[in-house]
Amino acid sequence: MNKKGGTPGILTDNVNAFRLFKRNTTQSHNKYENAVFDGIVDPCVDSLRGKRINPKWFIAHCNNALKFGADSQINSAHVDTPLKEIKKLRGDNRDIIILSGGHGNEIGNNWVKVTDMINPSTIPRIIRAPWHYDPDFWVEDVERFMGRLGDEFQPLRPRITIVDIAEMNVFRFRDIIRSNSHVILGFCFGRNDRAFRYYLNLSPVVSKVNPPRV
Repeated sequence: MNKKGGTPGILTDNVNAFRLFKRNTTQSHNKYENAVFDGIVDPCVDSLRGKRINPKWFIAHCNNALKFGADSQINSAHVDTPLKEIKKLRGDNRDIIILSGGHGNEIGNNWVKVTDMINPSTIPRIIRAPWHYDPDFWVEDVERFMGRLGDEFQPLRPRITIVDIAEMNVFRFRDIIRSNSHVILGFCFGRNDRAFRYYLNLSPVVSKVNPPRV
């Protein structure tokens, strides 16, 4: 999820990676490679210079629950849209999970295979890329949806859980999106996340971006 005015990119991600590695020096013993999801192709990216982009939320259905992902950059206020859709459902009391705490890449390249170089014989893990981590987003969402939730969404509050996706294992992510809870991918370009498309068997949509000014 992006703060207002922020533009995701390699520089931003590298800064976040540096902050994370500085807190946990054991990260330097790990080897990171792009995680490969069989059959998953990259989406088209549409650069809309100088145009205002309103995120479009796509809904996938799994286990009788709704899974929401956006096609562009978002901030916490944009999450109101899927919450309004959930609020319209009559007789529904499913839990609502908002995945937060990090950035998202426009082609969905948010996952890495990690090899422990001290013990390289151990089985590599697939986790969410550490350089996408941004704890400020998780705090912002907790404050907004658990603390300052407007009257419109108060009936939903007991059902909402904000889950921190920092370095989340891909199998935990899979279990969440395949659960019978409604799930909102609260990070940019969530609809095109590679693991999301892989585990729900989804085709990509066009990612809409505002290219940075040069």
